[in-house]
Amino acid sequence: MKGISKLVLAISLGAFSTGVFAQDSKEFSFFKSMEGKWEGVQTRDTGEVVKTQSEFIILSDGNTVLERLVEDGMPMMTTYSEEEGVLVVKHYCSLGTEPEFEAALMGGSKMSLELSPMSGYVSGEANFVNSISYEKVSTSEYIVASQASVEGATQSNRTVLTRVD
Repeated sequence: MKGISKLVLAISLGAFSTGVFAQDSKEFSFFKSMEGKWEGVQTRDTGEVVKTQSEFIILSDGNTVLERLVEDGMPMMTTYSEEEGVLVVKHYCSLGTEPEFEAALMGGSKMSLELSPMSGYVSGEANFVNSISYEKVSTSEYIVASQASVEGATQSNRTVLTRVD
């Protein structure tokens, strides 16, 4: 009897660790579909063109996506996860800030993220990314547009990412 109880307990605990009870939101699934390595070219509104690399890694039994990003040689990181079915995005930026984002729009092949009011960043008081949008052109190409507040001015970037693996 003890052996059966242990077996039932082991099976029950195994079910909890597989993450099978929660279904991902379409917003979170959007980022999970980007798993892999990407390279691209970013064009800044200043006319400057820089190389970028991103790697999207699925972690924590499928509950977190980590993006390791290198933009013009500067490493950064972004995490994508869900809290009670709501997408939570946090960017660890080379501007020295850690803005959090909320999904603002999800439609077909497009996803837009806006700065969360809870981040507390104010233009002119800090340098930070305030919005990011993603457009899936194909399974091997995305266009990423972002805006940042830098010294009180808005700076825009457009990146074309191509899957390399």
